[in-house]
Amino acid sequence: MPDEEPNNHKKTGRTGDGPAGDASEKRFAGLMKNSLLPMPFSNFEDDTMWKIEQNLRHRKNIFKDLKLSGLFFGLGTSFGLLINTLLLRNQLLPPGFSPGQLVLPFQLLFVLFVILQLEKIVRLAIKMKTGSGN
Repeated sequence: MPDEEPNNHKKTGRTGDGPAGDASEKRFAGLMKNSLLPMPFSNFEDDTMWKIEQNLRHRKNIFKDLKLSGLFFGLGTSFGLLINTLLLRNQLLPPGFSPGQLVLPFQLLFVLFVILQLEKIVRLAIKMKTGSGN
């Protein structure tokens, strides 16, 4: 029986039997007691969980708003392109205005608006994707 070990430490998980094993267990229990951190206040865990839930709810609302902003950005861009096309065909000109007086300022404002809004949507999407959206 040379393959058998005299100690049962593999089966029980202990490093030794007897007083030496008990002393190390007591020492380990003492270390564990000393490692406990006191809570700053009694409902710390509940407050922390509530803050996490609020953060998740906030992120879901922002994601929903991001999808709606993309939808309305697309609708507004389509509407602006339609108005631009009608202005270029002289179908939407008010009396007394030439096409050059309205088309160029409208196109400049339209392009400026599209670029600014697209930049804001992309920034918000990146912020949400990286997880720093608050």
